[in-house]
Amino acid sequence: MSKPGKYLLVGGFAFLLLLFIFRVTYQGWHDSMWVPLVLGLGLSISGLVRDRTAVSQFFTMRTTKHGLNMGAIIVGAVIGMICLNILAVRYEKKFDWTSDRLNTLSDQSMKAAKGLRKETRLVLLFRSNEVGGENVQKAVSDLAKMYMNESGKITFQTVNALQDPGEAQKFDYTAGPFALFAVQGDQKVKIDQPTEEGVTRALIKLSRESKKVLYLTMGHGERDPQSTSEDGISFFKEQLEVTYEVRNLTLYQTGNKVPEDAAAVLVIRPNQQFLDPELQALRDYASRGGHLFIAIDPGMKHNLAQVTKTFGIEFNNDYVLDQRAQLIQMGAATVLGSTFPAASDITKAFGEGQFGVFFIASSLKKAPDAAATLTVEPLLATDNGTMSTPELGKVVYKANGPQTLAMTSTTTSSMTTAGPTASTSFSVVVIGDSDFLSNRLIQNNLNNDFALNSVAWLTNDKDLISIRPKQAKGSTLEMTSEKFNFYVLGFLLPMPFALFAIGGFMWWRRRTA
Repeated sequence: MSKPGKYLLVGGFAFLLLLFIFRVTYQGWHDSMWVPLVLGLGLSISGLVRDRTAVSQFFTMRTTKHGLNMGAIIVGAVIGMICLNILAVRYEKKFDWTSDRLNTLSDQSMKAAKGLRKETRLVLLFRSNEVGGENVQKAVSDLAKMYMNESGKITFQTVNALQDPGEAQKFDYTAGPFALFAVQGDQKVKIDQPTEEGVTRALIKLSRESKKVLYLTMGHGERDPQSTSEDGISFFKEQLEVTYEVRNLTLYQTGNKVPEDAAAVLVIRPNQQFLDPELQALRDYASRGGHLFIAIDPGMKHNLAQVTKTFGIEFNNDYVLDQRAQLIQMGAATVLGSTFPAASDITKAFGEGQFGVFFIASSLKKAPDAAATLTVEPLLATDNGTMSTPELGKVVYKANGPQTLAMTSTTTSSMTTAGPTASTSFSVVVIGDSDFLSNRLIQNNLNNDFALNSVAWLTNDKDLISIRPKQAKGSTLEMTSEKFNFYVLGFLLPMPFALFAIGGFMWWRRRTA
């Protein structure tokens, strides 16, 4: 190519580069930019026309053809990747290859997300100077993305309380490393634990137009739902109030009748006797298709064994002892319930090795004269190493387990004192202990999930049944010495020599071509 031609091409490129710099600097078009554009194109075209013969020869060279072919392949690959990324952003599709579906929401969570009718925000408030704050932000962000993939109604927002104290004040966030809320209009639901289960419960609460009502019986020395002491059940009540309205029920004040709007009635550790009209009120409620949650302790004068037997469950009023609890220094009267039916909606999410913690518990059994229309099933039991004794004191330990600690009773017939009569279904959960609901034990192991699942099952809220926590499982590779030698000699060592040989062969072919 001649020198004038080269000068023209270089000058044209310089003017076009100058135009690009002006365009980026001004971030827009200006009339003065026509000058470098016209000069750049003019000089470039003049240089190509002047040395058109040299240009023609250049494009007919073999090396040029190969280079252009390679360039076309590269450009095509880049364009393909750009199109693929655009499609991936516009039509996002995820594939979860983990064995426990760690990156996929449960069916309950997907249903809750898709059921939202209003715009919903997940708001994470945090302090940037807190230790471990970045890990929490990432975990919550990843969880929020899974919900956003299921519903366009969900958005995620983070608020640094140190940088935006005004926004943090709207949520009364004054202490703690973080706080997570689900917000829908003026409604705010605090999510205590940043887990899939916690977020799903909050979304369900926001999506419900009205709450079901639970009644706690009062007037017989029941555990105090307002008390924050170790014996109180304030934490359990707070958990229920996330999705239910919880009211107290004093039967003698209501004319010994359970209100019609009761989704379930909870009787938790009365230590005084119920009057006969009150016992009959509970039976009548069940006969109307009601649902009862009865947690009673041995050694108490509550006379509720009469009611449980109506439903085919005998309260043995004995004491279950478990040596396993003594090994972990939890006291002689502590019992571990570790056997669950896999088919029950209440316990099917519980994994192997998990257990509930109970204290001074009584065993239960199916009444031998239970009506044929009743379906009475064990819900939770101990292992074979436990024993039951009629009284505490000097006991010679002799295992006679397993001992059943909780049972369910259902029927498609209603109940009277005599037994099943009519056509409405009812359900009952009876537990031979109430201490597991106390503030002292409710957060231990499976206690909270077991209690909340039982209530959700009674109220037919299967979407509130606890979601089984997912844990990543490590994959192990076990190799014998024979397998290791085969791997080294058959693959690891031959591979670099094979690649070297292939490269040498290709070089020799190109050299002699």
